[in-house]
Amino acid sequence: YYLNELLQLANLSYADSIDEISEGCHNHSLELVFCDTESKPNKPGHFVALTKDQSIWSSELHVVIVVRGTKTFADIMTDCVVDTVPYRGGKAHSGILKSGMYLFHKHKNLLETLKDLAKKNSIKLTLVGHSLGAGSATIAGIEFQKKL
Repeated sequence: YYLNELLQLANLSYADSIDEISEGCHNHSLELVFCDTESKPNKPGHFVALTKDQSIWSSELHVVIVVRGTKTFADIMTDCVVDTVPYRGGKAHSGILKSGMYLFHKHKNLLETLKDLAKKNSIKLTLVGHSLGAGSATIAGIEFQKKL
């Protein structure tokens, strides 16, 4: 993915409806497989999509997770919990850490199932987000790296 395309996907995550996100994914040659436009504290709005027309010869399944930044009151609540907590030998913003862990736990089985259904050996995962979404995506990426 090119940076401009990833920025467009991050912007798409702010859309108000699943239909808008699905159409935007289609315009980027992606197939939407999960979408949650409603955030809750420590559970950011996000979507999961597969790259369309993947080669049957490739051993990797290309998956994109796009995480929305601050948009709702629930997101503000996540932002405002500014406690730092230990994380992998350092410290992390507790709301962002909880959000990233939520994304990981929510989708780890989905990604494994998609990989198995596609008969692939591995997953090439791209995570992108803006603001709160970028922090959450980073934590999720660290966790997925150990799992996938």
